[in-house]
Amino acid sequence: MAVKETTISETKREELFKNVIDAVNTLRKINITFKDILLSPIDIDGYERDIKAKIEKMMNQLQTKASKDELSVRDADDFRKYYYHLLSFEKIIRLPGIDIQQVLDESQEKMIAKVDNLNKEITSSISNAVAVSAALMKIKFYAKNLSMFEKHINEEIDNALKRYKLSQGAAGITRLSMELEKTDIGARLISEHSNLSGEDWRKR
Repeated sequence: MAVKETTISETKREELFKNVIDAVNTLRKINITFKDILLSPIDIDGYERDIKAKIEKMMNQLQTKASKDELSVRDADDFRKYYYHLLSFEKIIRLPGIDIQQVLDESQEKMIAKVDNLNKEITSSISNAVAVSAALMKIKFYAKNLSMFEKHINEEIDNALKRYKLSQGAAGITRLSMELEKTDIGARLISEHSNLSGEDWRKR
């Protein structure tokens, strides 16, 4: 089962980890059933240590990505891969001594903090359409590439646009839209957020 396939599909991820459990349980049954035949039992503990080591490595990789000041497209792809696999693993398998949920929560907090910092940039540069546009596009990048937080981040964008419109008025929205339309992600902002798409700014 390919990593790309399991990253995209929750069903495939859960199937993968259920297969892991089934395999370990099968080995345990073999040990019990053939204990008088096997010269030495299958090292189940060794398999579990190996699984634990791989999960701990994935947790560290997720934390490393979450701790970066900014994420590239590759970073975001990796973040999704680690986050979703850990989320499904935690749902299916519990290993003693590993707190996957805490790592997931901390990673989420760090990503949301990035959005919060960009929101602060918008507030401090509220009269500068170029600066606001740049910050909004960075936030939209996170919404587009971190699907697990997409709804929350898009709500943050809507709130930022409401504040901007309240501060700068329709003329400000026009200036902002003209900046945003210069890039694909800016055009996506215009089409997906009503405070921008609702403005027939091209006629102004």
